[in-house]
Amino acid sequence: MELKLNRSRKTPRSLFAKNFLDHWSTELAGTDRVTSEALQSELETFAQMFEASFQTETSLDQSAELLLKLFSLSHKTHHTDKWLKMAPQVLTHAKTSTLDPNLRVKLLNRMGQTYRIQGQLDDAYNTHQQALDLCEKEIADDDFCIADCYYHLAECHREAHQHEKALEFSKAVTERPGFATYPASFQATAHNLCGLTHQQLEQYPQAIKAFERAIEIWGGLDETVELARSKSNLGYLYLETEKFDLAHDHLTRAIELNRNNPIEQGTVFNKLGIFHAMQGDLDVAIEHWQNGKATLNRSQQALTVLAGRISHNLGYAHLRKSNFVAADGELKTAVLNWKKLNNQFELARSLSATGELYHAWGKHRAAVEYFDKVLAILQNFPSETEFREETLREKAEAEKEAAKQD
Repeated sequence: MELKLNRSRKTPRSLFAKNFLDHWSTELAGTDRVTSEALQSELETFAQMFEASFQTETSLDQSAELLLKLFSLSHKTHHTDKWLKMAPQVLTHAKTSTLDPNLRVKLLNRMGQTYRIQGQLDDAYNTHQQALDLCEKEIADDDFCIADCYYHLAECHREAHQHEKALEFSKAVTERPGFATYPASFQATAHNLCGLTHQQLEQYPQAIKAFERAIEIWGGLDETVELARSKSNLGYLYLETEKFDLAHDHLTRAIELNRNNPIEQGTVFNKLGIFHAMQGDLDVAIEHWQNGKATLNRSQQALTVLAGRISHNLGYAHLRKSNFVAADGELKTAVLNWKKLNNQFELARSLSATGELYHAWGKHRAAVEYFDKVLAILQNFPSETEFREETLREKAEAEKEAAKQD
Protein backbone atom coordinates (compact mmCIF):
# COMPACT_ATOMS: atom_id res chain seq x y z
CA MET A 1 0.00 0.00 0.00
CA GLU A 2 1.27 3.48 -0.87
CA LEU A 3 0.10 6.77 0.53
CA LYS A 4 -1.15 8.96 -2.32
CA LEU A 5 0.18 12.48 -2.19
CA ASN A 6 -2.63 14.14 -4.08
CA ARG A 7 -4.59 15.81 -1.32
CA SER A 8 -7.88 17.63 -1.36
CA ARG A 9 -7.76 21.40 -1.09
CA LYS A 10 -9.91 20.98 2.01
CA THR A 11 -7.26 18.83 3.75
CA PRO A 12 -5.06 20.99 6.03
CA ARG A 13 -1.34 20.58 5.46
CA SER A 14 -0.84 19.76 9.13
CA LEU A 15 -3.37 16.92 8.85
CA PHE A 16 -1.59 15.65 5.75
CA ALA A 17 1.67 15.58 7.72
CA LYS A 18 0.03 13.65 10.56
CA ASN A 19 -1.55 11.16 8.14
CA PHE A 20 1.80 10.69 6.45
CA LEU A 21 3.49 9.81 9.72
CA ASP A 22 0.66 7.56 10.87
CA HIS A 23 0.75 5.70 7.57
CA TRP A 24 4.49 5.06 7.54
CA SER A 25 4.68 4.26 11.24
CA THR A 26 2.10 1.53 10.60
CA GLU A 27 3.87 0.36 7.43
CA LEU A 28 7.21 -0.07 9.19
CA ALA A 29 5.99 -1.14 12.63
CA GLY A 30 7.19 -4.55 13.70
CA THR A 31 9.65 -4.87 10.83
CA ASP A 32 13.38 -4.40 10.52
CA ARG A 33 13.08 -3.02 7.02
CA VAL A 34 15.52 -0.20 6.43
CA THR A 35 14.63 0.94 2.93
CA SER A 36 11.46 1.91 1.17
CA GLU A 37 11.38 3.33 -2.32
CA ALA A 38 7.84 4.56 -1.72
CA LEU A 39 8.87 6.44 1.42
CA GLN A 40 11.90 7.92 -0.32
CA SER A 41 9.79 9.24 -3.18
CA GLU A 42 7.28 10.85 -0.82
CA LEU A 43 9.63 12.48 1.69
CA GLU A 44 10.32 15.45 -0.58
CA THR A 45 6.64 16.25 -0.84
CA PHE A 46 6.27 15.81 2.90
CA ALA A 47 9.07 18.35 3.42
CA GLN A 48 7.20 20.92 1.33
CA MET A 49 3.94 20.27 3.19
CA PHE A 50 5.73 20.42 6.53
CA GLU A 51 7.36 23.76 5.79
CA ALA A 52 4.01 25.30 4.90
CA SER A 53 2.14 23.72 7.82
CA PHE A 54 4.40 24.76 10.65
CA GLN A 55 4.36 28.36 9.44
CA THR A 56 0.58 28.63 9.08
CA GLU A 57 -1.46 25.88 10.68
CA THR A 58 0.30 24.29 13.65
CA SER A 59 2.02 25.46 16.80
CA LEU A 60 5.79 25.27 16.94
CA ASP A 61 5.58 22.51 19.56
CA GLN A 62 3.32 20.43 17.29
CA SER A 63 5.73 20.92 14.40
CA ALA A 64 8.66 19.81 16.54
CA GLU A 65 6.79 16.71 17.68
CA LEU A 66 5.94 15.82 14.08
CA LEU A 67 9.57 16.25 13.12
CA LEU A 68 10.80 14.05 15.96
CA LYS A 69 8.40 11.30 14.86
CA LEU A 70 9.63 11.67 11.31
CA PHE A 71 13.22 11.34 12.53
CA SER A 72 12.55 7.80 13.70
CA LEU A 73 11.27 6.87 10.24
CA SER A 74 14.05 8.71 8.42
CA HIS A 75 16.74 7.16 10.61
CA LYS A 76 15.30 3.67 10.23
CA THR A 77 15.13 4.00 6.47
CA HIS A 78 18.42 5.90 6.06
CA HIS A 79 16.83 9.03 4.59
CA THR A 80 18.20 11.41 7.22
CA ASP A 81 19.49 13.90 4.65
CA LYS A 82 15.95 15.05 3.89
CA TRP A 83 15.11 15.25 7.60
CA LEU A 84 18.13 17.46 8.20
CA LYS A 85 16.75 20.03 5.77
CA MET A 86 13.58 20.41 7.86
CA ALA A 87 14.90 20.54 11.44
CA PRO A 88 16.71 23.91 11.21
CA GLN A 89 13.48 25.54 10.05
CA VAL A 90 11.80 24.82 13.38
CA LEU A 91 14.85 25.81 15.42
CA THR A 92 15.21 29.05 13.48
CA HIS A 93 11.60 29.97 14.28
CA ALA A 94 12.20 28.93 17.88
CA LYS A 95 14.53 31.91 18.28
CA THR A 96 11.62 34.28 17.81
CA SER A 97 8.87 32.08 19.28
CA THR A 98 8.31 29.87 22.29
CA LEU A 99 9.35 26.27 21.85
CA ASP A 100 9.33 23.85 24.76
CA PRO A 101 12.99 23.46 25.92
CA ASN A 102 12.68 19.66 26.03
CA LEU A 103 11.61 19.60 22.39
CA ARG A 104 14.40 21.97 21.42
CA VAL A 105 17.00 19.78 23.15
CA LYS A 106 15.62 16.66 21.45
CA LEU A 107 15.72 18.33 18.04
CA LEU A 108 19.29 19.50 18.58
CA ASN A 109 20.39 16.01 19.61
CA ARG A 110 18.68 14.44 16.58
CA MET A 111 20.35 17.02 14.35
CA GLY A 112 23.71 16.22 15.92
CA GLN A 113 23.08 12.52 15.47
CA THR A 114 22.33 13.10 11.79
CA TYR A 115 25.49 15.17 11.31
CA ARG A 116 27.48 12.34 12.91
CA ILE A 117 25.90 9.76 10.58
CA GLN A 118 26.95 11.93 7.65
CA GLY A 119 30.54 12.22 8.93
CA GLN A 120 30.27 15.91 9.90
CA LEU A 121 31.77 15.42 13.36
CA ASP A 122 32.49 19.08 14.17
CA ASP A 123 28.90 20.06 13.39
CA ALA A 124 27.65 17.06 15.37
CA TYR A 125 29.71 17.88 18.45
CA ASN A 126 28.79 21.57 18.42
CA THR A 127 25.09 20.75 18.06
CA HIS A 128 25.14 18.27 20.95
CA GLN A 129 27.03 20.80 23.05
CA GLN A 130 24.31 23.36 22.30
CA ALA A 131 21.75 20.82 23.50
CA LEU A 132 23.69 20.22 26.72
CA ASP A 133 24.10 23.95 27.38
CA LEU A 134 20.37 24.50 26.85
CA CYS A 135 19.50 21.53 29.06
CA GLU A 136 21.71 22.72 31.93
CA LYS A 137 20.41 26.27 31.64
CA GLU A 138 16.67 25.76 31.26
CA ILE A 139 15.84 22.22 32.46
CA ALA A 140 18.68 21.37 34.83
CA ASP A 141 16.37 19.22 36.95
CA ASP A 142 15.89 16.79 34.04
CA ASP A 143 18.72 14.35 34.75
CA PHE A 144 17.89 12.06 31.83
CA CYS A 145 18.04 14.98 29.38
CA ILE A 146 21.61 15.76 30.52
CA ALA A 147 22.60 12.08 30.33
CA ASP A 148 21.29 11.86 26.76
CA CYS A 149 23.47 14.81 25.76
CA TYR A 150 26.53 13.20 27.37
CA TYR A 151 25.79 9.98 25.48
CA HIS A 152 25.82 11.75 22.11
CA LEU A 153 29.00 13.67 22.97
CA ALA A 154 30.62 10.33 23.85
CA GLU A 155 29.62 8.97 20.42
CA CYS A 156 31.26 11.98 18.76
CA HIS A 157 34.52 11.42 20.63
CA ARG A 158 34.45 7.73 19.69
CA GLU A 159 33.93 8.52 16.01
CA ALA A 160 36.85 11.00 16.21
CA HIS A 161 39.06 8.26 17.72
CA GLN A 162 39.36 10.21 20.97
CA HIS A 163 38.88 7.05 23.00
CA GLU A 164 39.79 8.36 26.46
CA LYS A 165 37.32 11.23 26.12
CA ALA A 166 34.69 8.85 24.76
CA LEU A 167 35.07 6.66 27.85
CA GLU A 168 34.93 9.69 30.13
CA PHE A 169 31.62 10.82 28.65
CA SER A 170 30.26 7.25 28.54
CA LYS A 171 30.92 6.84 32.25
CA ALA A 172 29.30 10.23 32.84
CA VAL A 173 26.14 8.49 31.63
CA THR A 174 26.33 5.02 33.19
CA GLU A 175 27.65 6.25 36.56
CA ARG A 176 24.99 8.91 37.08
CA PRO A 177 22.99 8.33 40.30
CA GLY A 178 19.71 8.12 38.39
CA PHE A 179 20.96 5.81 35.61
CA ALA A 180 18.90 2.83 36.82
CA THR A 181 15.71 4.90 36.46
CA TYR A 182 16.30 5.74 32.79
CA PRO A 183 14.42 3.88 30.03
CA ALA A 184 15.76 0.33 29.71
CA SER A 185 16.53 0.77 26.01
CA PHE A 186 18.71 3.80 26.81
CA GLN A 187 20.52 1.85 29.54
CA ALA A 188 21.29 -0.96 27.08
CA THR A 189 22.48 1.50 24.43
CA ALA A 190 24.75 3.21 26.95
CA HIS A 191 26.22 -0.12 28.12
CA ASN A 192 26.89 -1.04 24.48
CA LEU A 193 28.72 2.25 23.94
CA CYS A 194 30.79 1.65 27.09
CA GLY A 195 31.67 -1.77 25.70
CA LEU A 196 32.89 -0.25 22.44
CA THR A 197 35.01 2.40 24.17
CA HIS A 198 36.58 -0.11 26.58
CA GLN A 199 37.28 -2.38 23.61
CA GLN A 200 39.01 0.39 21.68
CA LEU A 201 41.21 0.99 24.73
CA GLU A 202 41.90 -2.78 24.93
CA GLN A 203 40.21 -2.96 28.31
CA TYR A 204 38.61 -6.27 27.40
CA PRO A 205 37.19 -7.50 30.75
CA GLN A 206 35.29 -4.22 31.21
CA ALA A 207 34.12 -4.35 27.58
CA ILE A 208 32.81 -7.91 27.95
CA LYS A 209 30.92 -6.96 31.11
CA ALA A 210 29.32 -3.96 29.37
CA PHE A 211 28.30 -5.94 26.26
CA GLU A 212 26.86 -8.76 28.36
CA ARG A 213 24.77 -6.26 30.34
CA ALA A 214 23.48 -4.73 27.09
CA ILE A 215 22.61 -8.19 25.74
CA GLU A 216 20.77 -9.02 28.96
CA ILE A 217 18.63 -5.87 28.75
CA TRP A 218 17.91 -6.19 25.01
CA GLY A 219 16.87 -9.80 25.51
CA GLY A 220 14.31 -8.73 28.09
CA LEU A 221 12.93 -6.06 25.77
CA ASP A 222 12.57 -8.37 22.75
CA GLU A 223 14.62 -5.92 20.65
CA THR A 224 15.94 -8.28 17.98
CA VAL A 225 18.03 -5.82 15.97
CA GLU A 226 19.69 -4.24 19.01
CA LEU A 227 20.26 -7.63 20.63
CA ALA A 228 21.96 -8.84 17.46
CA ARG A 229 24.11 -5.70 17.32
CA SER A 230 25.42 -6.18 20.85
CA LYS A 231 26.01 -9.90 20.22
CA SER A 232 27.88 -8.96 17.06
CA ASN A 233 30.02 -6.47 19.02
CA LEU A 234 30.83 -9.07 21.67
CA GLY A 235 31.63 -11.60 18.95
CA TYR A 236 34.07 -9.17 17.35
CA LEU A 237 35.73 -8.57 20.73
CA TYR A 238 36.23 -12.32 21.12
CA LEU A 239 37.68 -12.29 17.61
CA GLU A 240 40.18 -9.58 18.62
CA THR A 241 41.19 -11.60 21.68
CA GLU A 242 41.48 -14.79 19.59
CA LYS A 243 38.70 -16.66 21.38
CA PHE A 244 37.52 -17.99 18.06
CA ASP A 245 34.86 -20.45 19.20
CA LEU A 246 33.06 -17.77 21.23
CA ALA A 247 33.47 -15.31 18.37
CA HIS A 248 31.92 -17.68 15.85
CA ASP A 249 29.01 -18.54 18.17
CA HIS A 250 28.07 -14.89 18.75
CA LEU A 251 28.50 -13.84 15.12
CA THR A 252 26.45 -16.71 13.68
CA ARG A 253 23.71 -16.02 16.22
CA ALA A 254 23.73 -12.37 15.18
CA ILE A 255 23.25 -13.42 11.54
CA GLU A 256 20.22 -15.52 12.52
CA LEU A 257 18.68 -12.59 14.39
CA ASN A 258 19.28 -10.17 11.52
CA ARG A 259 17.75 -11.99 8.57
CA ASN A 260 15.36 -9.09 7.81
CA ASN A 261 17.83 -6.24 8.33
CA PRO A 262 20.38 -5.82 5.52
CA ILE A 263 22.53 -3.24 7.32
CA GLU A 264 22.95 -5.34 10.46
CA GLN A 265 23.23 -8.55 8.46
CA GLY A 266 25.92 -6.94 6.32
CA THR A 267 27.76 -5.90 9.50
CA VAL A 268 27.91 -9.51 10.67
CA PHE A 269 28.98 -10.77 7.23
CA ASN A 270 31.84 -8.26 7.45
CA LYS A 271 32.89 -9.55 10.87
CA LEU A 272 32.62 -13.17 9.76
CA GLY A 273 34.88 -12.27 6.85
CA ILE A 274 37.42 -10.88 9.32
CA PHE A 275 37.02 -14.05 11.42
CA HIS A 276 37.94 -16.32 8.50
CA ALA A 277 40.73 -14.00 7.33
CA MET A 278 42.31 -14.25 10.78
CA GLN A 279 42.01 -18.04 10.47
CA GLY A 280 43.96 -17.80 7.19
CA ASP A 281 41.01 -18.83 5.00
CA LEU A 282 40.86 -15.91 2.58
CA ASP A 283 38.53 -17.61 0.10
CA VAL A 284 35.80 -18.05 2.73
CA ALA A 285 36.47 -14.52 4.01
CA ILE A 286 36.01 -13.11 0.51
CA GLU A 287 32.77 -15.07 0.15
CA HIS A 288 31.38 -13.51 3.36
CA TRP A 289 32.42 -10.02 2.29
CA GLN A 290 30.85 -10.50 -1.13
CA ASN A 291 27.64 -11.66 0.58
CA GLY A 292 27.72 -8.53 2.71
CA LYS A 293 28.28 -6.34 -0.31
CA ALA A 294 25.44 -8.00 -2.23
CA THR A 295 23.12 -7.55 0.76
CA LEU A 296 23.83 -3.83 0.88
CA ASN A 297 23.47 -3.42 -2.89
CA ARG A 298 20.06 -5.14 -2.85
CA SER A 299 18.88 -2.72 -0.16
CA GLN A 300 20.31 0.33 -1.98
CA GLN A 301 22.77 0.97 0.86
CA ALA A 302 25.97 0.92 -1.18
CA LEU A 303 27.07 4.32 0.18
CA THR A 304 27.51 3.61 3.86
CA VAL A 305 30.37 3.23 6.33
CA LEU A 306 29.77 -0.51 6.27
CA ALA A 307 29.94 -0.65 2.47
CA GLY A 308 33.26 1.19 2.58
CA ARG A 309 34.70 -1.22 5.13
CA ILE A 310 33.60 -4.26 3.14
CA SER A 311 35.18 -2.88 -0.06
CA HIS A 312 38.35 -2.09 1.90
CA ASN A 313 38.50 -5.62 3.34
CA LEU A 314 37.85 -7.18 -0.06
CA GLY A 315 40.61 -5.06 -1.56
CA TYR A 316 43.07 -6.09 1.13
CA ALA A 317 42.15 -9.77 0.76
CA HIS A 318 42.69 -9.64 -3.00
CA LEU A 319 46.03 -7.92 -2.35
CA ARG A 320 47.11 -10.78 -0.09
CA LYS A 321 46.16 -13.22 -2.85
CA SER A 322 48.11 -11.09 -5.39
CA ASN A 323 44.94 -10.36 -7.36
CA PHE A 324 46.12 -6.82 -7.96
CA VAL A 325 43.48 -5.73 -10.47
CA ALA A 326 40.62 -6.90 -8.24
CA ALA A 327 42.26 -5.28 -5.21
CA ASP A 328 42.65 -1.99 -7.06
CA GLY A 329 38.96 -1.94 -8.02
CA GLU A 330 37.72 -2.62 -4.49
CA LEU A 331 40.05 -0.09 -2.87
CA LYS A 332 39.07 2.59 -5.38
CA THR A 333 35.43 1.92 -4.46
CA ALA A 334 36.29 2.26 -0.77
CA VAL A 335 38.21 5.50 -1.32
CA LEU A 336 35.36 7.01 -3.32
CA ASN A 337 32.92 5.99 -0.57
CA TRP A 338 35.01 7.64 2.18
CA LYS A 339 35.35 10.84 0.19
CA LYS A 340 31.60 11.07 -0.34
CA LEU A 341 30.99 10.37 3.36
CA ASN A 342 33.78 12.77 4.40
CA ASN A 343 35.25 10.06 6.65
CA GLN A 344 38.89 11.08 6.82
CA PHE A 345 40.24 8.35 9.07
CA GLU A 346 38.77 5.51 7.03
CA LEU A 347 39.96 7.30 3.90
CA ALA A 348 43.50 7.23 5.32
CA ARG A 349 43.21 3.47 5.96
CA SER A 350 42.08 2.74 2.39
CA LEU A 351 44.71 5.05 0.88
CA SER A 352 47.32 3.23 2.96
CA ALA A 353 46.11 -0.13 1.66
CA THR A 354 46.30 1.28 -1.89
CA GLY A 355 49.88 2.34 -1.23
CA GLU A 356 50.67 -1.21 -0.08
CA LEU A 357 48.98 -2.55 -3.22
CA TYR A 358 50.99 -0.39 -5.62
CA HIS A 359 54.22 -1.18 -3.76
CA ALA A 360 53.54 -4.93 -4.10
CA TRP A 361 52.51 -4.37 -7.74
CA GLY A 362 55.86 -2.76 -8.51
CA LYS A 363 54.37 0.74 -8.93
CA HIS A 364 56.59 2.20 -6.22
CA ARG A 365 56.41 5.88 -7.15
CA ALA A 366 52.61 5.77 -7.08
CA ALA A 367 52.82 4.01 -3.71
CA VAL A 368 54.90 6.88 -2.31
CA GLU A 369 52.26 9.37 -3.44
CA TYR A 370 49.54 7.43 -1.64
CA PHE A 371 51.57 7.20 1.56
CA ASP A 372 52.07 10.99 1.41
CA LYS A 373 48.30 11.44 1.23
CA VAL A 374 47.91 9.24 4.30
CA LEU A 375 50.46 11.24 6.28
CA ALA A 376 48.70 14.49 5.37
CA ILE A 377 45.39 13.16 6.73
CA LEU A 378 46.99 11.77 9.89
CA GLN A 379 48.05 15.28 10.90
CA ASN A 380 44.43 15.61 12.04
CA PHE A 381 44.72 12.46 14.19
CA PRO A 382 47.66 13.10 16.54
CA SER A 383 46.87 10.07 18.71
CA GLU A 384 47.41 7.65 15.78
CA THR A 385 51.19 7.46 16.33
CA GLU A 386 51.49 3.77 15.44
CA PHE A 387 49.63 4.27 12.15
CA ARG A 388 51.88 7.24 11.31
CA GLU A 389 55.11 5.38 12.11
CA GLU A 390 54.04 2.37 10.03
CA THR A 391 53.18 4.65 7.10
CA LEU A 392 56.58 6.37 7.31
CA ARG A 393 58.29 2.97 7.29
CA GLU A 394 56.28 1.80 4.27
CA LYS A 395 56.93 5.07 2.45
CA ALA A 396 60.70 4.71 3.00
CA GLU A 397 60.62 1.17 1.58
CA ALA A 398 58.65 2.33 -1.48
CA GLU A 399 61.04 5.27 -2.03
CA LYS A 400 63.99 2.88 -1.89
CA GLU A 401 62.47 0.64 -4.56
CA ALA A 402 61.38 3.63 -6.66
CA ALA A 403 64.97 4.91 -6.69
CA LYS A 404 66.09 1.61 -8.22
CA GLN A 405 63.58 2.07 -11.04
CA ASP A 406 64.63 5.68 -11.80
